[in-house]
Amino acid sequence: MGRPPLAVRWRRCLALVLAAALWGLALPAGVAAREALSQSQVEAVYLFKFASFVTWPESAFTAPTSALVVGVLEDPALAQALAQVAEGKEVGGRPLQVRMVHSAEELESLHVLFIGADARSHAAALIAAVEGRPVLTVSNDPAVHARGTMVNFVVVDQRVRFDIAVAPVRRSRLHMSALMMTAAREVARAEQ
Repeated sequence: MGRPPLAVRWRRCLALVLAAALWGLALPAGVAAREALSQSQVEAVYLFKFASFVTWPESAFTAPTSALVVGVLEDPALAQALAQVAEGKEVGGRPLQVRMVHSAEELESLHVLFIGADARSHAAALIAAVEGRPVLTVSNDPAVHARGTMVNFVVVDQRVRFDIAVAPVRRSRLHMSALMMTAAREVARAEQ
């Protein structure tokens, strides 16, 4: 059995580099590297790093120094973990601000929207509320992802991974780095 083609080896190498970058730069305060992290803590680290691999149009911000605002719906543990990860840090020269959101009326100023599994019943309405706007939508539930989120966390072999749906990313006018797509477990390119 021969070696995999160069393109496959290159993709694996890029995936490893991105995974190391996503994982290694932002452990929550007070968590020793040898301690097992909760799923919410791992997802928080990924969310923080995703912001470095996504480009928003300048029109998504009111000023050059405006915060990048992440709204978390129906997942207080993730919101708390993300606030710890982001404390005192910037993404692309912008401070990261984390908010718990409870309704579609609170989505106006968001750049990232995380929709937890407990919001499954009204996920379609929330996704529709930000459709076409430069808001990165992320979930951790396949039923929510099927309703149109761009990124979905999955647990495979006791590791948190993520899938990407390209069609909603394109409609939102966001640009997602090829490195992020390479690190994804699956990339769905077809229209949802």
